[in-house]
Amino acid sequence: MQKPAAQQKTVLETILDWSKDRPLWQRDALRRIIANGRLTDADIGELVDLCKQGKGAPVGALKAVPLEKAHLPANPGQTAAVSLLSIADVTGVNNLAA
Repeated sequence: MQKPAAQQKTVLETILDWSKDRPLWQRDALRRIIANGRLTDADIGELVDLCKQGKGAPVGALKAVPLEKAHLPANPGQTAAVSLLSIADVTGVNNLAA
């Protein structure tokens, strides 16, 4: 009897697993990027403060909110991934229509 195939982790789940050993400010940065798609100038300022806080600098009441499984989207997409493995022997690339 065959075992059922284990469900493959999503990229975000792999990033979450990798982040477990990262400093809190980096895990907070990942959460912000996943939630908003990018970091704002305010985010960067807060992350600098969190980084300093991690090295013992007093920064007030600011607390890191590290990336957790609850922050990941429930359904990041069920389509098959497409990977470009290589490009070789390219000719006439400048003839492509604009």
